[in-house]
Amino acid sequence: MLQESFERQLIYGFDRGLEAEKIVAIIGDAGAPKEMFFVIKWKGTDETDLIPAAVANVRCSQVVIQYYQSRLTWQ
Repeated sequence: MLQESFERQLIYGFDRGLEAEKIVAIIGDAGAPKEMFFVIKWKGTDETDLIPAAVANVRCSQVVIQYYQSRLTWQ
Protein backbone atom coordinates (compact mmCIF):
# COMPACT_ATOMS: atom_id res chain seq x y z
CA MET A 1 0.00 0.00 0.00
CA LEU A 2 2.79 2.44 0.85
CA GLN A 3 4.48 1.59 -2.47
CA GLU A 4 1.27 2.47 -4.35
CA SER A 5 1.06 5.75 -2.45
CA PHE A 6 4.69 6.51 -3.25
CA GLU A 7 4.22 5.78 -6.95
CA ARG A 8 1.16 8.02 -7.06
CA GLN A 9 3.12 10.82 -5.35
CA LEU A 10 5.77 10.82 -8.08
CA ILE A 11 3.60 13.08 -10.24
CA TYR A 12 2.89 15.59 -7.50
CA GLY A 13 4.79 18.41 -5.85
CA PHE A 14 8.19 18.92 -7.39
CA ASP A 15 7.12 17.35 -10.68
CA ARG A 16 4.35 19.94 -10.97
CA GLY A 17 6.84 22.77 -10.48
CA LEU A 18 5.73 23.54 -6.94
CA GLU A 19 8.13 24.91 -4.34
CA ALA A 20 8.28 23.45 -0.84
CA GLU A 21 7.10 25.84 1.87
CA LYS A 22 7.61 23.71 4.97
CA ILE A 23 7.75 20.21 6.35
CA VAL A 24 4.61 19.39 8.28
CA ALA A 25 5.61 15.95 9.61
CA ILE A 26 8.06 13.09 9.32
CA ILE A 27 6.75 9.58 8.68
CA GLY A 28 8.67 6.32 8.94
CA ASP A 29 7.49 2.98 7.58
CA ALA A 30 7.63 0.00 9.94
CA GLY A 31 8.10 -2.29 6.95
CA ALA A 32 11.13 -0.32 5.77
CA PRO A 33 12.61 1.31 8.86
CA LYS A 34 15.46 2.90 6.95
CA GLU A 35 13.04 4.76 4.66
CA MET A 36 11.74 8.09 5.92
CA PHE A 37 9.21 10.42 4.31
CA PHE A 38 8.36 14.07 4.82
CA VAL A 39 4.88 15.51 4.53
CA ILE A 40 5.59 18.72 2.63
CA LYS A 41 3.28 21.72 2.27
CA TRP A 42 3.67 23.59 -1.00
CA LYS A 43 3.90 27.37 -1.38
CA GLY A 44 0.75 29.02 -2.66
CA THR A 45 -1.50 26.00 -1.99
CA ASP A 46 -3.07 24.15 0.90
CA GLU A 47 -1.85 20.86 -0.59
CA THR A 48 0.61 18.48 1.00
CA ASP A 49 2.45 15.49 -0.45
CA LEU A 50 4.35 12.57 0.99
CA ILE A 51 7.91 12.87 -0.33
CA PRO A 52 10.82 10.49 0.35
CA ALA A 53 13.39 12.16 2.61
CA ALA A 54 16.15 11.31 0.14
CA VAL A 55 14.35 13.36 -2.53
CA ALA A 56 13.58 16.26 -0.18
CA ASN A 57 17.18 16.38 1.03
CA VAL A 58 18.25 17.13 -2.53
CA ARG A 59 15.31 19.14 -3.89
CA CYS A 60 14.63 21.40 -0.87
CA SER A 61 17.61 21.05 1.45
CA GLN A 62 17.10 24.46 3.08
CA VAL A 63 13.52 23.54 4.04
CA VAL A 64 14.81 20.29 5.58
CA ILE A 65 17.50 22.18 7.50
CA GLN A 66 14.94 24.73 8.75
CA TYR A 67 12.69 21.91 9.95
CA TYR A 68 15.42 20.31 12.02
CA GLN A 69 16.74 23.65 13.33
CA SER A 70 13.26 24.61 14.54
CA ARG A 71 13.18 21.47 16.68
CA LEU A 72 16.61 21.84 18.29
CA THR A 73 16.58 22.27 22.01
CA TRP A 74 19.55 23.25 24.14
CA GLN A 75 19.92 21.92 27.64
